[in-house]
Amino acid sequence: MSDRHDDEMLARLLTEQLPPAPAEVADPPPAGTLARRARNRRLALAGTVVAVVGVLAASAVAFGVHDRSGRPVAGGDSGGVTHVVTEPGAPQGAWVGEQTQQVDTVDLDRDGRTLQVPYSSGDCRNVKVTVVEFGDKVTVRVEDRTDSGRRACAMYLRLGMMAVRLDRPLGNRLVIDSTTGRTVTVQHRSTLRRPTYLPPGCRVDPGFPGSVWMTGAEGGGYSVRILQQGATPGTAAPTEERVEPIRTARVHGRPATVDLHSTGPKLNPDTGRPYPDPKTGRPYEPERTVVVTWSEGGSRFTVSIQPQDGYPYDRDALVVQALRVADGLR
Repeated sequence: MSDRHDDEMLARLLTEQLPPAPAEVADPPPAGTLARRARNRRLALAGTVVAVVGVLAASAVAFGVHDRSGRPVAGGDSGGVTHVVTEPGAPQGAWVGEQTQQVDTVDLDRDGRTLQVPYSSGDCRNVKVTVVEFGDKVTVRVEDRTDSGRRACAMYLRLGMMAVRLDRPLGNRLVIDSTTGRTVTVQHRSTLRRPTYLPPGCRVDPGFPGSVWMTGAEGGGYSVRILQQGATPGTAAPTEERVEPIRTARVHGRPATVDLHSTGPKLNPDTGRPYPDPKTGRPYEPERTVVVTWSEGGSRFTVSIQPQDGYPYDRDALVVQALRVADGLR
């Protein structure tokens, strides 16, 4: 159909829908003029729709993306899936004075999608963990706040791990501390080793302070510590221990070192001699610990063993037991 025919049809339809023309207007405008006006109205309407969409998009950016609970994503992490987990308990007043805690490491459970985020808290404090998932990364933010309704607070530190389950497995996505912007070390619990041998009478202490990466066991005259950490652990804090190499060994086919760590007893400043043991009356002896260290499967392992209080020190027996504990880690 020709453009002229289109104009005539459009003019006729529009004329039928318009109210009667005023008396001073004898004839409607030419058909081509009406067609142009209709096209202009369509263009104006399209522009209005684009403008409205733009305003809505801008509003979404301005007000942030909310998680399933309706809480806004902290730190401007728009576009991600947000998980917020808090310590149980309600404040007597209100949670105030939010401060962030730096996150250096997180654990990844054996399911590959549950993050265990470490935190520190206290008597009048409460912790909130915010995890935001993106396609190529996962951000973690730990905040603690104080109960404004509490006037007296016990001075103690509570350490814990907050479990946050992701919508999908972590895979090769980086974990970022949103407070510092640094990459967080992910410790895979699928690599966690457990002792299958301990000296006779020695039992794992379930209340031993620390993380799942450290095991404490007591009994049978022995005190045992097992530590598993990244292959390149951070710098150890300086101590007054004296380290003496004993021998080299092999654990699970890997080279290991066996050292003796010694710490002198505290001296009485008046006499310059060690304090006496109130149980035996004899002077305290230096604290001696046999330590076995080796690397395996991307982790660094340390097994330390020393006699319990009141038991004699036998270096050779400690070396044998330490190596047996090390070989029994599975």
